[in-house]
Amino acid sequence: DHTEGYNANLAVVMRDGVKTLLIDGLWQGVAQKNYQVMVAHVPMLHYPDAKRVLVIGLGAGTTAARFLDYDIHRLDIVDIEPKLFAFTRRHFPSAWMDDHRVRLLPGDGRNFVKHGTERYDLISVEIGQLDRPGVGVFYTQEFYREARAHLDDGGMISQFVPLRFLRPGDLASILKTFRSAFPRARLWYNTDELLLLGFKDQEHGISAQTFAHYTAQPRIRDDLN
Repeated sequence: DHTEGYNANLAVVMRDGVKTLLIDGLWQGVAQKNYQVMVAHVPMLHYPDAKRVLVIGLGAGTTAARFLDYDIHRLDIVDIEPKLFAFTRRHFPSAWMDDHRVRLLPGDGRNFVKHGTERYDLISVEIGQLDRPGVGVFYTQEFYREARAHLDDGGMISQFVPLRFLRPGDLASILKTFRSAFPRARLWYNTDELLLLGFKDQEHGISAQTFAHYTAQPRIRDDLN
């Protein structure tokens, strides 16, 4: 299937027997569990008390859906392509979209952060490679500072960093820029990508008690296995 959106061309194809989402011809997600689930689990295991979560970038919904495995009160998902919500619902696991905690918000995530008034415990930035049009603004000092202003006390931000698409100098620049806004930060490696975690004030870690509690839940345990 394919459709022409307002800001991008959307397609779903079969690659090696796996249903795959393409946006402007570039890989964006698949219809089965993959490393993207960790982009939700890692920050939530650091900060399980987070109640209000913002996800910038829907993709196939693999990451966004996992936040609902935790005791959050609201999950806002912003994506610049309005037609992606219906397209993802049609082709990928999407029952989670009907959860009463979910708000699907078509719009530019950059402008949402710049001009919005909402505050969150966790902001998850799910934007792809830097060479995609408009993506670079999500790796700037200005964006990080504005995102920080939307975090409640104790809040944190997580950001996918496409390691295999970066030159060493690019990676060093991203880390330096990120830490200029979030001096308390952690860097996680997940197969072929990095995940940056930034803390507004106190730094959160994964305690043995928290890990044991959540991995006792079948869905989370299966995701992590």
